[in-house]
Amino acid sequence: MNILRKILALTCLLCIPIALTAAQGQPKITQNEDHVISFGNNLAIIGASSRIFQSILNYPVADTMGCLISFVPAGENLNNTLCIGSPYLKLRDKQEFVAYSSVKKIESLTPESSLSMEATGNYEGYRGEKASITTTYNFIPQSGKIDISSTIKNTGKNTIDKFSYSVYCGTNTRYSFSPFHKEIFPGLNFQIYQKEDLALGWINLNSTSDNDTDSLAPEESFNVRYSMLVGSQVATLMERVYQILGVKTVQAGILLEEYKGNLAEVIISDVLSGSIFFRTFLTSKKIIGIPLPEGTYSARANLFPAVQRTTFAAGSGIENICIIKDTAKGKIKVRILTGQGEFVPGKVTFIGLSPTESPYFKPDNPLITGKYWETFKNSRFSGEQSLEITLPVGTYLIYASRGPEYSFDQQVVEILKNDQQKFDFHINKEVDTADLISIDPHMHTTKSDGKMSIAARLKSLAAEGIEVAILTDHNYITNYLPALKSTGLENILSLISGNEVTINGMIHYNTYPLTCREDKKNNGAINPVSDTVTPLFKLSRDTDPETLIQVNHPRSGSLGYFNMLQLDPETAAYALKGFDTSFDVLEIINGPYCHPANAASIQDWLHLLDRGYYYPLVGSSDSHGIDRREPGYSRTYVYYKGEKGGDLDENALIQAIKWGHSFASNGPIIDVKVNDTFKCGDTLTDKDGNVDLEVRVQSASWVALDAARLIINGKRKLGFPIQQKDPGALDFTKNIQLNIKEDSYIVVEILGKKSLYPVMQATARNGLSSNAILPYALTNPIFIDVDGNGKFDPPIKDEIRLVDQIPETDNTEK
Repeated sequence: MNILRKILALTCLLCIPIALTAAQGQPKITQNEDHVISFGNNLAIIGASSRIFQSILNYPVADTMGCLISFVPAGENLNNTLCIGSPYLKLRDKQEFVAYSSVKKIESLTPESSLSMEATGNYEGYRGEKASITTTYNFIPQSGKIDISSTIKNTGKNTIDKFSYSVYCGTNTRYSFSPFHKEIFPGLNFQIYQKEDLALGWINLNSTSDNDTDSLAPEESFNVRYSMLVGSQVATLMERVYQILGVKTVQAGILLEEYKGNLAEVIISDVLSGSIFFRTFLTSKKIIGIPLPEGTYSARANLFPAVQRTTFAAGSGIENICIIKDTAKGKIKVRILTGQGEFVPGKVTFIGLSPTESPYFKPDNPLITGKYWETFKNSRFSGEQSLEITLPVGTYLIYASRGPEYSFDQQVVEILKNDQQKFDFHINKEVDTADLISIDPHMHTTKSDGKMSIAARLKSLAAEGIEVAILTDHNYITNYLPALKSTGLENILSLISGNEVTINGMIHYNTYPLTCREDKKNNGAINPVSDTVTPLFKLSRDTDPETLIQVNHPRSGSLGYFNMLQLDPETAAYALKGFDTSFDVLEIINGPYCHPANAASIQDWLHLLDRGYYYPLVGSSDSHGIDRREPGYSRTYVYYKGEKGGDLDENALIQAIKWGHSFASNGPIIDVKVNDTFKCGDTLTDKDGNVDLEVRVQSASWVALDAARLIINGKRKLGFPIQQKDPGALDFTKNIQLNIKEDSYIVVEILGKKSLYPVMQATARNGLSSNAILPYALTNPIFIDVDGNGKFDPPIKDEIRLVDQIPETDNTEK
């Protein structure tokens, strides 16, 4: 078909009126366990009993009684699991879901609806606040729409301050878009959610300021309104949304020309604001029609691996057709080999050199998974064979790597139309890690809020040179064995099941090793519900007595345990009551660089050491993706001499982590010895205080190091340059004689000033070194007992004071 015929076909498509659901007849309601409502061409269910809805973090968030728990076009299975309408209250610093106590059919409250349901409940706050909540669901047959109105009334004697109220919209899918922009598009306050066979429209009918009110006086009420729509076609659903909002639109057409793939994504956004007005994954259609308000739009087509962009105008009296043409392609075969010609399981990354776009390889389809997905994906992983790759024509920087122990190789390659080329990349191991094993103890997959399948995660770990991975999805124990067998990585990668116990606003912590119990909910993960940390720690240990508890990112906003319990950031002198110190290890380097939250965590760790609280540090990636948040950066290197792969001595490894026989790094390799014997995590007695310290630092040729620093009892006391005699890999040793006059701990810190790009693709977007991925490593301490009592006596004798509230000023020990 030539281009003229395509335009004519597309024009005909746009002339077809979008049919609204013209549902006739009376709504019907039946009740088995729940209220099943048939209205027009749609089916809905209102929960009639108490059940808990889980968020994507596998955390129980809301009770589904009195909530819309399914909404589908008639003829579809009622498996569209929702939780729509649960009361969501923010009161000062506390966020709560309120459970309904009853739900019943009532007389229709609007002329349009012929059926209404009402859910009621009561709220009692921890400061004596009282309120009643009433939510109505009005089923509108003529439009296939449910109008939701919810009122909260202060039934107590005191004013409720610092208060906001809304209802929860939980759709169990991450793929959505909204054109809302507070300044430019304030009237387009809606969200479109998509699944494989249906779309949902959530319209917020409140002004942007309506959801927040400063206070609610006794007997005063506050009301919010929403509408929920369902349809099998996203474009049809959007037309209905715009009609409800009274927004005039024109029909625009998107044509993917010469595209022969089986999966594509189309994204339409406003040129000025970037607001997304349409997005969807396509598996078959190459022509789509969508309603758009008049304006100028940017169109992006992700054609996997090609990325094509254009702009177009939508308005009255013009064609409103956007044609996106796929580009020509070529093929390459890539091998990653050692200098001896052996295959290496590594990573091959493609960066487009302007004007060539970097490729976007096909992600898991989020319409099928319902989860997050990789929105940037320009790497592939090699095995024991050639890697065949199709690329759009253009010029690319292609590089091959395998983590910080190996060199990396790169070539600039031009891809020609219908051509096939072969390239070999050669990398070699450049550092000595004979007595070390590399682990990443914190990461995610699509079993929680990660962006890739378990199999893809395992391939990415092996390609980065990780030898042991601890899979820690939120509130879920991941069964990795089927994926490990399917990828054939049993001899390269060892896996340990873990769980990130997650309560936002209180704590995130890992437990490992765990037993995956597939007959239990969330494979046996503990129920993460508690107002304090202590019962959670106890439950974790009671469930898996050999588990190790690792507190994660302690200074990361409301996810940080030290923030939420307000550990004193100056000297760790005090914290709020409920601060439980019975955990085992502390993640103080989360992600690839030393951002402010990590820097604060490092200082906390030193303050705790000063007071005699020893929590061996770990570094981890907390990776939710792959490219631009690569797994294994940072990582923990553990001193370990046992078998690896399928014969891993798990008990020996866990014990070494618990003792702190390890260091954290995003590239540098450190070996620290005192008196030629004692390493990280050890304690030695040396009564004269004269000790010999040997610091050996290694790095691959692409990891440039500049300096080392000794931290003694929390103070950075001695620094020295790292001198490299020859280009290439670094192997530098420094011997230092120290005279220690009191019991002390020694920590070694390694720094570099040159970015680790492109092996790690994230860049410092603001150009500041504090946001760049620079080489960094930090060891666990070596403790030196000078007074001869056989133990380390910390420089600060006082324990952490637990207080009811943090003092405005505290000069103690300053």
